[in-house]
Amino acid sequence: MSNRIGNEHTDIAKNAIGVKVKKSWEEPKSRQRRIDGIKSCWDQEHRMNAGELTKKRWQDPEYRKVMIVKMTVAANLPERKKTLKEASKRNWDNPEFVWKVMHRRDMSGGEQVLLGILESNEFPYAFTGNGAYMVGRKNPDFVRISKDAVIELWGDYFHKGQDPQERISFFAKHGYKCLVIWASELVHSNEVVSKIRMFEEES
Repeated sequence: MSNRIGNEHTDIAKNAIGVKVKKSWEEPKSRQRRIDGIKSCWDQEHRMNAGELTKKRWQDPEYRKVMIVKMTVAANLPERKKTLKEASKRNWDNPEFVWKVMHRRDMSGGEQVLLGILESNEFPYAFTGNGAYMVGRKNPDFVRISKDAVIELWGDYFHKGQDPQERISFFAKHGYKCLVIWASELVHSNEVVSKIRMFEEES
């Protein structure tokens, strides 16, 4: 007699196991026992032990090398990329997620300089780059709500190769005028002030 179980028998076995598991969850004592088991796996001590174990493993160069390769391959799979992109979009569409990510962010040096320019010249813009204000899925750096106008400060490194017009067009679709200022422009504060005044007259 063959030791192999046909597909039909496999399905029957799976269904039987499923019924058994479902039945055990319907029994209060069994359900509570399972819940306690799950909780015990995630108590503070277990998390600490798991964290220490992970940290110890990553200190091994060979383990780290293998894991980096695995993570890189997984991240570049077309299906994985699509899944990550969709998950990211869902997260950034959620105001609570945006707030959790952004509200801890301190102002960068460039943002502090620009805020100083805005305040010293009495431009009524508020810093909102910490997730305090959202326009669609974008979090503008500075907002003047009374005129539906935003100012974005772009870093020359992080935004290298990006087209400011794309950001301007995005905000325009949501009814906002947008001015993009590059961080490298901040060294010439008078020119930045003139640029903002012109933007104010147009908006």
